[in-house]
Amino acid sequence: MHRILIVLALGAFSLAANAERADLKLIGSQGTNYFFTLSEPWILDSTYVERVGRNFCNTVGPLCAAHFWKTGTPAARSLPMTDAQIAAEMATFQGDRMLWRCGAYKIANPRNCFSN
Repeated sequence: MHRILIVLALGAFSLAANAERADLKLIGSQGTNYFFTLSEPWILDSTYVERVGRNFCNTVGPLCAAHFWKTGTPAARSLPMTDAQIAAEMATFQGDRMLWRCGAYKIANPRNCFSN
């Protein structure tokens, strides 16, 4: 049942978020954490990444964390994450808030950074 919900949610938010093919892939999940890879240039578009995270979590439910990595980097498929996976993570949507790898994005509020 949980897998069906994820597939339906992934389909619903990808239709809403994708104007073009973005190579967005759900590569794993554990509990309320969902792990995605996203290709360039979309992974570098903060507006697009936030829209994908919000749409997905709004479909799944209030206890949702969507984690994003650039395709081809060491991305987590479950918890705990390795040091390499933590270092490569680009963004996380959690609790109606985006957190960013601020060295990769120009985000106005530095309190929304999880690393440089």
